[in-house]
Amino acid sequence: MISKLLRLSKDTLIYSLGALTGHFIALIFVPIYTRIFSPNEYGIIDLITTSVQLTTLFLSMGLDSGVARYYIDAKDSEDKKLTTSTVFLYSASSSFFVMMLLLMISRRLSGALLGSSVSSIFLQLALISMPFSILSSYCLNMFKWGFKSSLYAVTSVGELIVRVSATIYLVVLRRTGIIGIYIAQLTTALIFFIIRFYLTRNNYTFIFSFKKLKEMLYFGAPTLPLSIAHYVLTYS
Repeated sequence: MISKLLRLSKDTLIYSLGALTGHFIALIFVPIYTRIFSPNEYGIIDLITTSVQLTTLFLSMGLDSGVARYYIDAKDSEDKKLTTSTVFLYSASSSFFVMMLLLMISRRLSGALLGSSVSSIFLQLALISMPFSILSSYCLNMFKWGFKSSLYAVTSVGELIVRVSATIYLVVLRRTGIIGIYIAQLTTALIFFIIRFYLTRNNYTFIFSFKKLKEMLYFGAPTLPLSIAHYVLTYS
């Protein structure tokens, strides 16, 4: 009993620290950005980040909660694979579809959001990063659902170190400007998606269930407003 409580406490601490990775990144980057970028440039970064993050939340539709619910209650390993594969395939197809759609109108979108004087390449790089970030986060959650706290911790800390290091190298040392932020973001998202997908590859097959997806959306979608409210309150 005591050993189970200790394991629960340890895993809870690890998962909590992993969930705070985004806050750590923001905390580290704020003094760097405000020192290097003008208020106008910082506003561009903030607006792009917020727009892409809100798009990501809408794409997720609370499915992380749905997977957690049905993965734990799955009858057997095949049912678990059906659950995880359905959401993985949905997340991959929907995120890449939305990315392509937004890339086609990215110049107009950038002009409307940021003004015609700002290059659309910043928004385009952020949009290209989006599906890899979504899938990387999904694979990260697979460690949590599979009670693999060590892999969760190692890849979370690794992602933090790589992204911070790449951003400092490009933005501070190489003086690439705003574009360096999104190159570092895309590189980190791609690297850790590949790593996490490889480590969780046995959880997926090419099977898809509309019925299972509907059940998980029905369970998870009501949490979407809460996720948006949490993001707004946290980063406003």
